[in-house]
Amino acid sequence: MPKITNGDNYVQIQIGKFEILFNKGYRLLTLVNDLTLGIWYITGSILLISGMTVLGSVFFLMGSLQLFGRAVLKIIHAFYVQKAARTGKESNGFWHQ
Repeated sequence: MPKITNGDNYVQIQIGKFEILFNKGYRLLTLVNDLTLGIWYITGSILLISGMTVLGSVFFLMGSLQLFGRAVLKIIHAFYVQKAARTGKESNGFWHQ
């Protein structure tokens, strides 16, 4: 069973004598997302070719929803909210530095 260690700036996965290090949890989540996304589309393609159009379409729909979720995760990761500092001036709608 792999041992997963979550550090401050990294995620470490140890499998036997091998270690895999990821800089942040979001990077690991993005990689797992991309792998499963590929699986959905490959499976959907094979099912469509074999004549199972409804089931193949379900896998394509799952992939499409996952692509949408990927964009939402990137937006959430890129933004943060903090309390604005009071400067005595009226805010013009932009962040103060």
